[in-house]
Amino acid sequence: MRCGNEAVLNKIGLNPLSQTSEIDFRLRKDLPDCRTINTRNFVAISAGNTYNKYKKPKNAFECDRQGCVTTGTLYMTEAAETVTFRAMWDATEFADGVATFYVLPDASLTSADYPITLTFKIAANDQFTNADVYTVTLTEDMLEADGYIPVQINLGATPTSVEGEGWEPNATGAYIQLSADKLAGYSSIGIYDSLDDFDLLETVTMSCLTTVGGTFDLEVVTQQCQEAKYNDDVQTLEFPVTGTQITPNFFNLFPMMRKGNRTVGYEMTTVTRTIGADGKITLADLNQEVCGYVSVQAADSCDVDTYLHSSSINQADIDDGHFLIDKKQDGTSDIVFNVSQAGQEVLVRYPRTAEIEESVANIDYLNSSQLSATVPYELKSKGGVKKVLLVFDNVFVTSFPITITNEENAFAFTLAIGRDSEGNFMRVQKIIG
Repeated sequence: MRCGNEAVLNKIGLNPLSQTSEIDFRLRKDLPDCRTINTRNFVAISAGNTYNKYKKPKNAFECDRQGCVTTGTLYMTEAAETVTFRAMWDATEFADGVATFYVLPDASLTSADYPITLTFKIAANDQFTNADVYTVTLTEDMLEADGYIPVQINLGATPTSVEGEGWEPNATGAYIQLSADKLAGYSSIGIYDSLDDFDLLETVTMSCLTTVGGTFDLEVVTQQCQEAKYNDDVQTLEFPVTGTQITPNFFNLFPMMRKGNRTVGYEMTTVTRTIGADGKITLADLNQEVCGYVSVQAADSCDVDTYLHSSSINQADIDDGHFLIDKKQDGTSDIVFNVSQAGQEVLVRYPRTAEIEESVANIDYLNSSQLSATVPYELKSKGGVKKVLLVFDNVFVTSFPITITNEENAFAFTLAIGRDSEGNFMRVQKIIG
């Protein structure tokens, strides 16, 4: 390449951010591991067995989880052998939950031995006189690369059959019995309260990017009688990103945020009503679980006349400047005034009952999920545009945007980039094909 009469080396430049440039955040949570049963801890078995603490299945229910979450394998010595385990937790809490475990078909089995019929029983006592029975068909194509078959039982689903009156969950725990019609082993039983526990992965995507990154600042230190060098005690690198569009689940990027339990909540609304002859206004959808948030004003007042909310329960005791709320057992509510206000048109602002999806922010959730991110770059050169993807496998949101203005609003996050499990702060992937 020449610039004037002088030859220079070919260079690359950075393409500006485009409307289609997107940053993807991946949120990963871990399955709760507070209710697990090591299969060596059986309470009854119908024949012989051996246990290998070193033979463990690969985690089939989670993605990229660090650390060991599976345990060794209990080998049966006979087909159709039964083995019983005790779940020593309040069974009323997981009665509609999920049980998981791994089956290891014996190495002697051939394709002709499949399918395998697995029987899972759960009961309040070890006699299984009243039990729910789930029958699962295991096929050869269900085998994982490590030779195990992961199994998931939905305890809230209708069982294949029942024995006696069926399982009656109680606070003292439950007993689980496993058997297979072919020779097999069992490993790593997990008990979970709900299928919601398996909502482990979520992606948040930001677009219309205006700013991506800044500078990675590294400290240089000089020790006495030594040459200057970089300070290698770097814990995080700061990386700000800003965009004007993001997927609706962006609140989950806030480190304290987790899914809540409520499905019914409220939104604020304002209606115009006329006070009846009995001094009352009936609202069918006022949320009765919320205390307060009700405002009443005279609709035609130039002086913004506001009624005061009284905690009195007797209509006769309130004057013409107050109102009280009478919550009915049928779910409706009366806004009650002094009868002298009958015929007055008023504005009522109140919490209207609504169906919701709730998230809650709690400090207990601060380290309950792991965040990673991918950031696109485009390098332009004489030969065209090359795409580069920056991958950050351990990201922390240290500044979360919640400001709203009367202009175009932006989502500005400050990210702290930490080391991943291999000690890397980031990976740079140049897309070549």
